[in-house]
Amino acid sequence: MQQYPPLMLSLSARPTQLYASKCVDVQLDDRSGRVTITAHRGNEAGASCAISGIMAAADALLARGNEYSVVWDLTGSPTPGFRDVMRLSAWGMRNKPELERLTTRMGIVMREGAVASIAGALLGAFSGVPTVIAADASEVERRM
Repeated sequence: MQQYPPLMLSLSARPTQLYASKCVDVQLDDRSGRVTITAHRGNEAGASCAISGIMAAADALLARGNEYSVVWDLTGSPTPGFRDVMRLSAWGMRNKPELERLTTRMGIVMREGAVASIAGALLGAFSGVPTVIAADASEVERRM
């Protein structure tokens, strides 16, 4: 009788945590190729912590070298100051070719308002891919 190897399927496939800090969590769903980056205040940390965490998380994704779609949930993130926005912008410009090559789609969930609009516009400008920006996570999910 011929033996067959057992199926190598995970019945409880959960997203993999790629990165975590007191300011940012990054989850990867290998089945869909969807990455969710959630920036939050964590222990009352400031925006500088969230920006550093976002860049470290994105560096970890870039190091994997796989294509992915990404949802940025910035609803709980502190509002970044000018210095942090410039630091993120410089990082984005350095990594733009690789970000464009590996990102298939992008969604950004953020509060409404002028500062949030600027942050969303910066992320959208760096993406080079179809980008959905909304205050409602279900709207981003629906349009991705």
